[in-house]
Amino acid sequence: MRGLLASFNRGGHWYLRSVSQPVRWYDPVSKKMVSLLPAQGVAFDVRGVKLNLLRANGHYLSVDWSGHIRFDAKEPSAAVLRFMALDELMLLREMLAKRWVCGPGGEHVRIEIEKSTVEELFIGDIKVSFEQFIEAARQSQQHGDLLLNEEWKVWRFTDYNPLIVIEAFGASSLTELPIALESLESLGQYHGEVMVTSNQPEGKVRACFPPHYDSKAIRVVSVEDADRFAALRTRARLMADPGMLADYTPLLFVEAGVVFDRNIESFLGRCALVRRVSARGYFHHPEFSTGHKSETLSQG
Repeated sequence: MRGLLASFNRGGHWYLRSVSQPVRWYDPVSKKMVSLLPAQGVAFDVRGVKLNLLRANGHYLSVDWSGHIRFDAKEPSAAVLRFMALDELMLLREMLAKRWVCGPGGEHVRIEIEKSTVEELFIGDIKVSFEQFIEAARQSQQHGDLLLNEEWKVWRFTDYNPLIVIEAFGASSLTELPIALESLESLGQYHGEVMVTSNQPEGKVRACFPPHYDSKAIRVVSVEDADRFAALRTRARLMADPGMLADYTPLLFVEAGVVFDRNIESFLGRCALVRRVSARGYFHHPEFSTGHKSETLSQG
């Protein structure tokens, strides 16, 4: 049986019923959901904060990974249940759906639900109490970071949903764009979302995508600006529009002339942990000549 269950107390006996309408009751004798209040209730044993055991006919209620409930567990240790408010359950589901990076190095982690229990939860290799995680998850909705204490250590996590914006302004940039996209996938090992901004017609931009690229998977933002500040104005408009970029962390803006030469996931993980927007950066490659200003900035 799938779905949410609520507990109900009547005359000292406990019953389980469905949350959704029409209300149906769990009958521990027939082991089915029935429309009428069953004659037999279940025993309710408290084992900790929001931790309980439900027992009937000498067996304990358990729930398997497919969502089915049954009274067949003989050992109490295998049947401890956590009662959760609906808002806690929805918050937990939201946290499970996210990808995370952990500070300070930007390590990519996820919530290890297979290793977790109703008492302790693993995010990567870090183990925290269930109560601490739920409270930290609530706080993260206010300031963005998930802060967890593991004994004397404090760990900072932030959700990871990157977007790379490639700026292709000017007709000559369309010859560079396919090289940037190809290197981003093959050498950069990046398979996340990409946006291309350009002052060229969208059809001409999409015609430059490498043949194996799914053109529908890349968003194109085409503008009419033609002067040398078009890219900067477009970037500012995107940053100011809450509907365009608000769901992404981090954002990486690059010009179409950039060629990626290594895996960028670690770099993007560190970017996600940065607390402020970074201005233009200069990356100096020793095999290529560069302007004096660029080289001086890169060395600094």
